[in-house]
Amino acid sequence: MSLLDTFVQVFEFDTRQADAAFESFRRSTDDMLADMRQAQQAAEAGAGGFGQFVQELATSLQAIAGGESLDIDVNIHDTQEKLVAVRTRICELETALATLDSQREQASLGLQDNGTIVTELTAQYDQLQGELNTLNGELDSLTDAEKKNVKAKEAVSAIVDVLQADYAQFVETMRTKAPDA
Repeated sequence: MSLLDTFVQVFEFDTRQADAAFESFRRSTDDMLADMRQAQQAAEAGAGGFGQFVQELATSLQAIAGGESLDIDVNIHDTQEKLVAVRTRICELETALATLDSQREQASLGLQDNGTIVTELTAQYDQLQGELNTLNGELDSLTDAEKKNVKAKEAVSAIVDVLQADYAQFVETMRTKAPDA
């Protein structure tokens, strides 16, 4: 192999390596540009999505605030003053939410306490209802016994009336028919 053939092979080899490196660099650059475009699109979409998120957040916060107007301008180029105003309003709403959460928790605890009290009252009511049913049963028994007593008194009274009539007649008979002693 001659020196020229060797030089050509080395040159071609180096050229192929350089071409491959250049192609790789070009692809890498194209990939970087594509990634930058995607990042820009994502940032634009994110800014729009963020704007929509802030708008939805403002709507939700307005609903929580009881319909009080929230003047939040959704504009990416907000001034520092607007940002401070929004942050202040958010702090106020967070405070209101914390207060509402505390009140909700207290109401929940109150409901639990009320539930416990209602359970205790229900148990006492059931106990009293049971005692009332028992007393009503005893009253029915006593009423039946009283009815029997009334019938027995009537029977005894009738017997006494009959016996007294017989006794009176016996005494009369003894007076009239008895020998004088």
